[in-house]
Amino acid sequence: MRQVLGRMALQLEGQTAFMFRLASAWGQPQSSQQMLWARLFTPAAKFAVCKAGIPFVAEAMEVLGGIGYCEDSELPRLFREMPVNSIWEGSAILCVLMSCA
Repeated sequence: MRQVLGRMALQLEGQTAFMFRLASAWGQPQSSQQMLWARLFTPAAKFAVCKAGIPFVAEAMEVLGGIGYCEDSELPRLFREMPVNSIWEGSAILCVLMSCA
């Protein structure tokens, strides 16, 4: 269980650090290199986070067992709504379009 939680925490921290780095790049519009980096990695970040979210929430529910399945927690709602993120954001098509451009 500790290994599972440790891996999940590491994945979450990595994605959070990547998003903060991306936000920092968007916050520097005077730097053409930062803006290029931000434009390149925004679709990739959206794609990675949206696709990793579904198994991440499912594993969080497994870790908690029956408590994770109960409607008293946020996890069942997150699990139901997580597939909508990739559809709503259009992350897969953005990633394809950016690689073709």
